[in-house]
Amino acid sequence: MIDNFVIPWIFCHPIFCWVAIFIIDRLWKLDEVINFLYSTSFSSKNLFGNNLKNFERELKSELLKIEPTGIFKEKVWVQSLIGKKFI
Repeated sequence: MIDNFVIPWIFCHPIFCWVAIFIIDRLWKLDEVINFLYSTSFSSKNLFGNNLKNFERELKSELLKIEPTGIFKEKVWVQSLIGKKFI
């Protein structure tokens, strides 16, 4: 979901144009946060062994204390670079 879209400036150089910064609000559901965490090398599921269910239960409980709706908002800055190849 995009709540905010901003193009603050455009900078052009003879070889390329650096165009904009897009600021978006990304919404994460509780299960998406946990699945993203498992997709990383430092917290993949196999590292938890028999404690996986306990970890997930405790993590959900703690995250819901922070945000009872289970929807987490992350501000994401995306930069785009548009270039042109000169022949």
